Amino acid sequence: MHADHGGGLRRGGFTLVELLVVITIIGILISLLLPAVQAAREAGRRTDCENKLKQIGLALHLYHDVFAKFPPGWLPAGNNDTSGGSSWAWSVFIFPFVEQTALYDTLGVANSQAIVPLPGDPRDLLRPLYICPSDAGPERTAWFRRYVKSNYPGVNGTGADSDADGIPDGRVATAFQDPDANGIFGLASAVGFQSVTDGTSNTFAVGERESHKNLGAIWIRAIGMSPATTPGPNMDVVPEAVAGVCNAFKRLNLPNPAFIAPLAGNSDAVGNFSSLHPGGAQFLLCDGSVQFIAASIDLATYQYLANRHDGKVLGDF
Repeated sequence: MHADHGGGLRRGGFTLVELLVVITIIGILISLLLPAVQAAREAGRRTDCENKLKQIGLALHLYHDVFAKFPPGWLPAGNNDTSGGSSWAWSVFIFPFVEQTALYDTLGVANSQAIVPLPGDPRDLLRPLYICPSDAGPERTAWFRRYVKSNYPGVNGTGADSDADGIPDGRVATAFQDPDANGIFGLASAVGFQSVTDGTSNTFAVGERESHKNLGAIWIRAIGMSPATTPGPNMDVVPEAVAGVCNAFKRLNLPNPAFIAPLAGNSDAVGNFSSLHPGGAQFLLCDGSVQFIAASIDLATYQYLANRHDGKVLGDF
């Protein structure tokens, strides 16, 4: 220590205790600010996701303007396609309306003899429009033959009743003529606004599905989940690859403790809607608007929103 001109003592620096106090205060400030920063980032990602769904909605309306119907959910494969799975999905048919005409032409969608590319084909590209910004991770799905992922499957309805017991079992209805295919997208579907009798502002068109426990979706076609399945004509088609359902077996943001690991032929882990946005997921409605739906939504209301013509009165959503 040194004497100052006033006869007192002057210290040359901080003590260890003072330094620890400063570090502790900085740590507390960071812990207070970090959640706010993370929340702001997620709010930005959620807004970006909403805008993508609105773009998809606009493209669906433009498609409807031209063809007087929404695109089919997915089409059966042609006899010359032995790659397994279906032909094109609804998300391919709107490419000309989202400035992707070049890719549409390269795929040969307008050619009835065209064969859907296999995973890894240069045309099996990541499409940013179909990726939710909150869903970081690998570009390719772990299942669905490792095609490039999408986070936005179409809404098939309230789910098939494959055992005819009057209770939907959770699977996507595979035939559009099946009364359980009561949503917008099904096999060779041709739903127009006139068929959405519940009102376009009360009917889901497209939802979200995250690619972690729910395995996401793909944009190109409906195809089986297992990468080891032997390809064959019109075989192993799992429509959950491009569509989803809303019912008691497919609650929003499942899986939860009832999660069932995906197996070949078992879509329990993939048929529902979900997201990595806290508290729920976003849905595009048939009128082109986007709504954030809370995971706690009343089950009946959730199912009514997926059905285009049930005539039910909706609760709050």
